[in-house]
Amino acid sequence: MPNDGVPSGVGKTMLAQNLGMLALQRGYTVRFTTLSAALADLLKQESLPALERRIRKYTSPSLLIPPRAGPAVWA
Repeated sequence: MPNDGVPSGVGKTMLAQNLGMLALQRGYTVRFTTLSAALADLLKQESLPALERRIRKYTSPSLLIPPRAGPAVWA
């Protein structure tokens, strides 16, 4: 069982994907990414303007869905 207290295999990722699809169908913008992928993407930017543009990539969608966004990720 993961550190967030929710057992694996119960459909957390599928639920997140379905919520994202529903949001898209209703006209919202959605980004689905892992925290590690987002951080790696931000860290490879070579200038402050490039970093600021890339940060907007993650902050501009109406809904940002990081898989496993429980206490284990945010701790």
